[in-house]
Amino acid sequence: MTAFEYRVYGRPAAPGDAVWDQSLPLDRRGPDVPAGEAAFTYGIYFQAARAFLEGTGGQSPKETGDAVCIDLQKHGAFYHPAKVTGAGFPHARVLNVAVSDPGRALLARECDCLERLHRRGKTAAIPRVYARGDLLTEDGRPVSLFLGEWFSGCREFHISEDGTGRRRMIVWDEARGNFYLQPEATAEVYRQAADILTDLYDAETFDQVHPWHHGAGDFVATFKGGAVSVKLITVRGYGAAMAQPGEEDPATLLQGLLLFLLHLSIWTRLDRLDGVGDVVWSDPSAVEATVTGFFGALERKPTPSVLPESLSVCFRAFLTVCTPEDLMAVAESLVDAYPGGAPETLVIRAHLADHAQRLHRALAAVI
Repeated sequence: MTAFEYRVYGRPAAPGDAVWDQSLPLDRRGPDVPAGEAAFTYGIYFQAARAFLEGTGGQSPKETGDAVCIDLQKHGAFYHPAKVTGAGFPHARVLNVAVSDPGRALLARECDCLERLHRRGKTAAIPRVYARGDLLTEDGRPVSLFLGEWFSGCREFHISEDGTGRRRMIVWDEARGNFYLQPEATAEVYRQAADILTDLYDAETFDQVHPWHHGAGDFVATFKGGAVSVKLITVRGYGAAMAQPGEEDPATLLQGLLLFLLHLSIWTRLDRLDGVGDVVWSDPSAVEATVTGFFGALERKPTPSVLPESLSVCFRAFLTVCTPEDLMAVAESLVDAYPGGAPETLVIRAHLADHAQRLHRALAAVI
């Protein structure tokens, strides 16, 4: 029988340890268990993870003499992901575990989205799903899990205050210690994130990744020798988020693309301070980087049958008649559709006029 080892943030855990019977935090802020609910403990979590890997996981550990290590990495609003290594796993895997009803519903939807995108050949920047399933814990509670691709060496990053009053991008690195990015690397992070989301956008159906948020750690990256490589580790939804396709014609297609670009340019500037704090707005360099990433991906897309030339050429021509006032009007219509009381919406409204001006200048420089 294959042995199992358990860790919490890299520290060993086992039955009888104090942590084993502690309640799992509901998210990265670590709130208490709601009144009247039985605790979902670390021990219950690890037992469910083991049962999945041994049975319904579809990639059962092989009896090599080595142990399987399940290392709980963090607590999100919906998932509690663990890094799985050891026997039967030549490469590390991520095991996403959902214990709440919203989390379980999201996990099923996310697996569908990831598998759909992989069938369409979108494989470079999003994780593969190797196995998925549901089970009941020993005390009868439902849990949903999926075993996915682990992007080795990738780190989460967020806007942070550096101690001098400046806000900069910080990388969470438990091995080397957290570090701040230089401006060029920060711009490259935004450029690649925009490239990924635009590459996944379907200009003819308006299908896109939605929702996504830098504040939730949806993007991670490796930073080696000055090189940056960004990945999107979650796809919580994929569909026509902001517009519904009507009659297929050039105007509808290009207007849909403008909505996508405006939403991308606005939402990419949002983060949470240090990943858990207040919603914050990025510095202006994100605008130029987003435009660069957007057009880089756009130029690789096939030409829709309704357009006389490539999508990139036609959209550049479409933008030549857009004034800053036009961009502002469309942006305001988008923001009007965002949740009115959400902290993101309040932050966006405070910066929207300046953002529209900056976006127009960034677009003028490339069209």
